[in-house]
Amino acid sequence: MKLAAVFLMAAVFALFIFYSKQQDAKVKSAARITVPALGPESSRPQAPVWSGVDDKGATIDLAKLRGRVVHLVFWAQWCAPCERELPALNAFAKEHSDKYTLLTFDMDDNDGDRNAARKMLQNLAPDLTGIFKNTQKLAEDLHIEALPYHVVIDPQGRVAATFIAAITDDLPAFKKIIDGL
Repeated sequence: MKLAAVFLMAAVFALFIFYSKQQDAKVKSAARITVPALGPESSRPQAPVWSGVDDKGATIDLAKLRGRVVHLVFWAQWCAPCERELPALNAFAKEHSDKYTLLTFDMDDNDGDRNAARKMLQNLAPDLTGIFKNTQKLAEDLHIEALPYHVVIDPQGRVAATFIAAITDDLPAFKKIIDGL
C-alpha cells in the first residue's frame, strides 16, 4: 500500500512537472508571436463602434475613418515594450500618413499614471494621437489580452489583424500588412 502511494505521488509530481514545462513553452511561444498574416476579407469581423475625444480635444469616430487603414495601439506607461515602440510608431505614422491613421489608447487606470502616459507620449511620440479617456469599453469589445496590443482595421472598417507585441519586433512584416491594405 505504501509503495502504491509513493508511486502515485511520483506520477502526479511527474505530470505536474510535464504540464508546467508545456505551459512555459506555450508562454515563450506566445511571446514570440509578432505580426500575423492578414485574414481573408470575407472572414474579417466589423470593427466595434467607438467614438471619443483625443488628448487635444478633437472628437474621433472610428466609423468616420472608413476609407483609411486605421491602427489602434493599446498601451500603458508602465509597459516597457510599449515605451520601446513609441518612437518607431511615431516615425511609421509620419511616413504613412497619406493612407494610414494611428490612434494610441492609454490603458492606465488612474489619473497619475494617465498623466505620466501623456508626458511619455509627448516626449517619445509627439505626432501620435493619444486617447486617455473612455478606452476601457473599446478594449473590452476588442478582447484586449495584454499590452502592447495592436488592432489593424481595413479601409472597409473590418478588423484585418490583431497582435500582441511591439511592432519593433517585426517592423517589415507590419509594413507589409499596412501596404497590403
